[in-house]
Amino acid sequence: MVKVRWRLLNDKMKHPINVVRVILENSEREILFLKRATETGFNQWALPGGKVEYGQTLEKACVEEMGQETNLKVANLKFLFYEETLPFIIDENHWITFYFSANYSGEIGLNEESSASKWISRENLPDYDVAFGHEEVVRKYFSS
Repeated sequence: MVKVRWRLLNDKMKHPINVVRVILENSEREILFLKRATETGFNQWALPGGKVEYGQTLEKACVEEMGQETNLKVANLKFLFYEETLPFIIDENHWITFYFSANYSGEIGLNEESSASKWISRENLPDYDVAFGHEEVVRKYFSS
C-alpha cells in the first residue's frame, strides 16, 4: 500500500503546475508587488497570483487569487503571455505561468502569504530583491 501511494505521489509531481500572475498598473505606471512571507521566495518581491486549481479556468484563478492575496477586485483581464520554468531552475517542479493584466478596485489587504505590498516603478525595480524572474516579466510587459 505504501509503495502504491509513493508511486501515485511521484507520478503526480511529474506534471506541470499551472500558475497565474496578474500585473496591476496604477496611474503612476507602477506595478503592484507583494513581499512573500512563504518559504519559496521568502522576503522577496513577486507579482500577485497563485496556482490554478483542478477544474478552474485561468480567469477564475486570477480573480480568486487576487481576492485572497490582495483583497482587490479585478476586471477586464487580458492575457499577456506565458513562461515555462523547467525542473531544477527554481525547484524540482515544472511551472507554467500565465501572465494577465487587469483593472482593479478596492483597498489592498494582505493575507498570510505576504508581509507587505508596494507599487514599484520599472525604473526602481532593480533596487528590490525580486523573485521568480518577475523583473524581466515587467520589462517584457512594458515593451509590448
